[in-house]
Amino acid sequence: MVTEERRRRGEEGAVVLDLRHLDGLVAECLEDLREPAACERARSEVLEGNIKSAIRLAQGESGGSSVLEDRRLLFKLYKEQFVELAQNASSVEDTQSALLWCRETLAPMALEAYPEAYSEFKQALLLATLSSCGVGREENVGSLSNRRALAGAICGALRKAAGATPPRLANVLRYLLLLHRRHRVAEGGKGKAEDVDVRLIESQDGPMLPAEGRVASSRTFPEGDVLLLRDAAGITREEAVEALRREDGDIDSAVSSELCRSRLREAELREILLEYAQYRGLRGGGETGASDYALVREIATAVVEGRAGAGVLSKIPQLAASPAFMFELRRFELLERLRRGDRDGALDIARSDLPDLVERDESLLRELKRTMMAFVTTTTTTTTTNATEDEVDAACDAILRALGWSPPRLICVLRVLLGSHRAWHEREMRRDRLQDALGLPDLVVARDGCCKEEGEVEDDESPFEEPAVLTLMDFLSSTRARAIELLRTHDGNLEQCLETVFG
Repeated sequence: MVTEERRRRGEEGAVVLDLRHLDGLVAECLEDLREPAACERARSEVLEGNIKSAIRLAQGESGGSSVLEDRRLLFKLYKEQFVELAQNASSVEDTQSALLWCRETLAPMALEAYPEAYSEFKQALLLATLSSCGVGREENVGSLSNRRALAGAICGALRKAAGATPPRLANVLRYLLLLHRRHRVAEGGKGKAEDVDVRLIESQDGPMLPAEGRVASSRTFPEGDVLLLRDAAGITREEAVEALRREDGDIDSAVSSELCRSRLREAELREILLEYAQYRGLRGGGETGASDYALVREIATAVVEGRAGAGVLSKIPQLAASPAFMFELRRFELLERLRRGDRDGALDIARSDLPDLVERDESLLRELKRTMMAFVTTTTTTTTTNATEDEVDAACDAILRALGWSPPRLICVLRVLLGSHRAWHEREMRRDRLQDALGLPDLVVARDGCCKEEGEVEDDESPFEEPAVLTLMDFLSSTRARAIELLRTHDGNLEQCLETVFG
């Protein structure tokens, strides 16, 4: 059910996020950052040169490991281990240890791993031997090492073997950031000062190795799928074809695996996720400590629950001087009085306090009209109603506006990225084939007739005269569906509607 507050934000903003849905995505992503999967741990070990540790992780994850049955991958891991040993050798004993690894482990595989393996083995052995004699040591051995490509290969292979999926939000960010980058290039590289910083993408891993037995495969795929994957993941056409080959032509799986090659900056990602979690009042392993956004949430909850006394307001003194914030404070007091059946007390606030605040800030006139609708729509209860999430969200928005603060960075980033996504596909005059698989529609509050609240009606279902509907919409700054519902409550009598609200 989409509430009036969320619908209002949908009318005023170009991209309105569904924060309820985003809450779950953020919690999932934070959990993954706290406890990285084995594939990510193996990747980190390779990047640090700890090849034996990466192999042990792969063996432990799959119990003997279908991953390491891929002779191509295993040979490259062994070769990298030899390169690392040779590169770090500082004595004769170290060099002998590297050669022992080569003789006992690497050499036996060189003739059978894959066609190019023996040539790679001879080159590694020659250059490592030259390096041990001090001949171009760093250049020779360094040219053999490609940790990033190998890290991406083992990470992807382990993820595929385990059927592990990356956090949905991480893949959404990767996809939108890459598309946003293309959009900016297409626009001539121009960006507004407040535009999103694409530095969230740190680097790109090398592609997964061709699966054994499919290296020489000549299977072809629809050109549309190849180009879609190429553009979505920012890879070459050849890499896109190979990715589709590995996934048996499954475009969704290929997109997911290739997006994972774009590495997000973990520290910065964690920071913006925690900031959002604090703002939304989420809880995950005690990581959400005190912050400015956590304080905003605390005060907003106190306002909605009627606990915003001097002690609470003293935490951010400038709030008391803000007409917008004080309006929200009085508005929630009015709503609480209506819930308790104190209609006279609510009218006193509506006739005195709220108009005085509107005089100080004319932009609040629209909110005053909306507040008056509560005299018709609010149900009387005998006990105090607990704060709803939407009410707290509205109070948070009012506090941010009063302080001149922006929403958490994650919200700002996603608004910009989704705006670029929409602009890009409008420019291309096509629908995004990947948006449903990535869950992009779930991130945005629906509009244009798709955001009806339960019990509301479509435009063409109005049984009342059009002038009455339009007059009520204009006078109350109301949606069409709300105006029709109000007229229905009063048997279509416009004068009774207005008298009920403002009488």
